[in-house]
This record gives sequence, C-alpha cells and structure tokens, in this order.
Amino acid sequence: EKTNGDLKFIFFDYKGEGQSNKLRPFLEKTRCAYVNPLEDAFRFNPLSFINISNEKYQNFHVNSFVDAVAAIEPKIGPKQKNLLKTIVGNCVDAQKKHGRYPTLTDVFAELQDVYEELKERPDTLYAIVQDLASGIFAEEATPGRQTKIYESSLYVSLPEAMSEKLRQLCVFLTLKYLLTEFTSMDDVVQSPERILPLRYVIVVDEAHVYLNNKNARGILEQLLRVIRSKGVVVIMLSQGVEDYYKSDFDFASQVKIPICLNINNKNYKAVERFVGTAKSSHKLEKALEGLDKGMGILNLGEPSLIKVGQFWERN
Repeated sequence: EKTNGDLKFIFFDYKGEGQSNKLRPFLEKTRCAYVNPLEDAFRFNPLSFINISNEKYQNFHVNSFVDAVAAIEPKIGPKQKNLLKTIVGNCVDAQKKHGRYPTLTDVFAELQDVYEELKERPDTLYAIVQDLASGIFAEEATPGRQTKIYESSLYVSLPEAMSEKLRQLCVFLTLKYLLTEFTSMDDVVQSPERILPLRYVIVVDEAHVYLNNKNARGILEQLLRVIRSKGVVVIMLSQGVEDYYKSDFDFASQVKIPICLNINNKNYKAVERFVGTAKSSHKLEKALEGLDKGMGILNLGEPSLIKVGQFWERN
C-alpha cells in the first residue's frame, strides 16, 4: 500500500489453504494475482533461467536445474542425473537455434524417446519429469514474450492434491529462477539516509518443509547469503524456532530481523538462539511470559514484545 503497488512479492502457500474468494480483500489491496496450478496453469517456464547465449553459463544452469530436481527426489541416482543433464542440454541446443528456451514438455518428449529407444521401463526420473510436464506450468518459450514473474505480485497456492515432491519442485524451481535473475542485477545503492531500496519480497510459508531437507535447503541458504544485497527481502515462516538451526547451517544467524510469534515450545535457550542473545535474561523471560496470540518478540538491542498488526484488523 505504501509503495502504491510498486514493490512486488511472491507468496508460496505450501498447503494451498488460501482460497481465492476468501483472499479477495488481500489480493485486491496488494494488487496480487492468485495462482493455483491445478485450476489455472502457472504462467512460468522453469527452464527460462538457462542462459542460451553463453555456453559456459548454459552448462552451469543445466546442471543447476538437474541438481534442484535431484535434491527434491533423492532416489534419482548419478546415472539418471547424467541422463537428465544430457537430455536438457540437447533440448537447449535444439531450441536456442530458433532463439527459444526449451520447455519441460520438450524435455519429457525427449526423455520418452530415449526410454523407448533403450527399452527402459518408466522409473523415478521418468515419473518426476512427467509430473513437471503435466500442464501445471504454462510454458512460454520465446524470450521477449517470456513473462518476468517478479514484475507482478503472485500468491502461489499449492493444494495437497499435488504430490509433496511436485509442490516442493514448484517452489524450488521458481526460487532457482529468481535467484539467477536477481544475482545478475547490480547491488542496490544505500541512500544518504542509510536506507536500502527494496526490489522484491519472497515469502516462503511452511519453511520447515525445506529447512528439514538437507539436500534442498542449500538454495534457501543461497537466497539469504546472496540476494540481500540486491534489494530482495526473504521471509521464511515456520512453526518453531528450532527449525532454523541445523548442524550444517544456522539460518537464524542469517535472518536480518527474527520475529518469534506465539509458539507452543517457549524454551528459553531455543528462543534466545533464534532472536539473539539478550543483555539481560530477565527481559527475555518477561517477554516470553507475555507472548500470547497476536504478540511477538523482537530483539532490536533488547528483546521486547510487539503487537502483530494484521491489515484487516486496522481501524
């Protein structure tokens, strides 16, 4: 509202709980489009982040796509990964001659031909690529006509009728695209008032689904580390503060402003690790005692309670 709709965002609703009719006031006020891939295909080509003009970047991006698929589906082995890399690479080479990106439909068609030629039975790789090419994406292949999804605000609802792996892939392939797009942009420049301009906001609901996937959470780590300087805000929502601490990476340490809402497990040590060490343990203890519905703990110097204002509750 304050940016007159100029600051765009994408919100990933992993459980698909938000219904378009119930969300209408929010969607209208934020000028946001609603996407449910089972009702209306997501107008996005997950392979459009591949650089089709530079071969070195092309190979890197093809490998990156395959790694993302294998991270969500760990049953894909080295042989299958190499096969998928070869097929995606061939599709890129075939389409770039015409100035086009390959689509997932192209990849699945090529995969089908290879399996028929080798007399291979459908397996895990076949099934996951088939799901991706099943029509959940409306894939534009021509650069220039390709819609930049960050140029508008999107609410992506992923209903439970979609398989868990397919929902995760929808999110991760979109994040992979956004990471590549924003990484290629210049850093934002701080104003004399020490204000950093914002370009975009990414909201990942049910973040524990991704944080608990050791193979897949690397892209969230990349998002936090890399694109903050590009003016992109990443918001990760999860059910407990313990979800952000992993043995290989402490996500809470990379979160600029951790906010602890009314969680069930109000363990002092866990909350302290999440919001940051308090100078006085008494202040955090007091804040925890008052942590109730509609309240949150924010640590800007010292932990304190804040009232969480919902836009529909404003007077």
